[in-house]
Amino acid sequence: MKYVSRMWVILLLSLIVACQHNDDTELNIENSRWLKIEGLNTAVNFNDITFVGKHGWIVGENGLYLSSQDSGATWKIRQNGSTSLLAVDFVDNNLGWMINNRSQLDKTEDSGLTWKHSLLPQDINKIDFINTTEGWAIGYSGTILRTRNGGSSWSIQAAPTGYDFFVGLDIHFISNNKGWIAPWGTSGENSGGVLFTEDGGETWQKQATDNVYYATGIDFINDSEGWVAMYDLTGNITCPKESNSFITSIYHTVNSGKDWQRISTLCGYSGDIDFVNQRYGWVLTKQPEQPTHINVTEDGGITWATHYKSETSLSRLQMRNPAEGWAIGDQGTVLHFSEH
Repeated sequence: MKYVSRMWVILLLSLIVACQHNDDTELNIENSRWLKIEGLNTAVNFNDITFVGKHGWIVGENGLYLSSQDSGATWKIRQNGSTSLLAVDFVDNNLGWMINNRSQLDKTEDSGLTWKHSLLPQDINKIDFINTTEGWAIGYSGTILRTRNGGSSWSIQAAPTGYDFFVGLDIHFISNNKGWIAPWGTSGENSGGVLFTEDGGETWQKQATDNVYYATGIDFINDSEGWVAMYDLTGNITCPKESNSFITSIYHTVNSGKDWQRISTLCGYSGDIDFVNQRYGWVLTKQPEQPTHINVTEDGGITWATHYKSETSLSRLQMRNPAEGWAIGDQGTVLHFSEH
């Protein structure tokens, strides 16, 4: 009987493991779909999303945010002030931060039940914390900030001498030393590209991307391989007439950005980008007066296919693995992707 019991336990564990998704999961495009989450009873524009394990948070206008403790199966509507919440980041189930459009940083240590408020020295658009104490923030007119005490105080960091960017749209740190910024630049040789640091932001250097100035999203899967989505003005005659002046260029690196190679282009403006491994990634594109496209690649960004067309404008992606992900946007839009 003990032998039979052990066999049943082994069989059960094998079935559980087989059903779990991980980064090696094969994505079946034809059997996967995006569905809009209904019943949220809000029409605010959502700006950012993050997940830690089963816990998720989505922030938007008018101080409204959503929280989930069951991997997004259910969402609770919560309120944090009345101004627009721009960005959110959590490092565990309880500790996280939000920023609003009045340079206010909000910190919680109880998963959002209570918030402590402080003012940032400059306007901020995006934050990235790598642990309970160390984080970075980017904003307008070349603003880069760093904290070493969980947001209690911030120091100002400087972009390369003579470098200029209008706003930082995305930031990604892989360690307390190594990180990248996707800047929305201004035309000219002292703009554009990707900003990189390997000393925690004490110094930043520009990584060239063929004089393409407008980066909208960046993502790394380890300390050497990453992708950046950029808005390109060179045009593409193969795109529809109304959008052939605006293309998304996807750049790829395998050496931490020392060399960025343009590996593909898509029609329309670029948006957020998110990869889960070397093969599978998603990127947002938007053509004038057209739906936002969620595009998917199965070959590391060389080729792309339209995965979903949203009726509303989308702002952010949060892909959990090759078989599950989230997208958020205007008019209360929350989309969930899974295989069926």
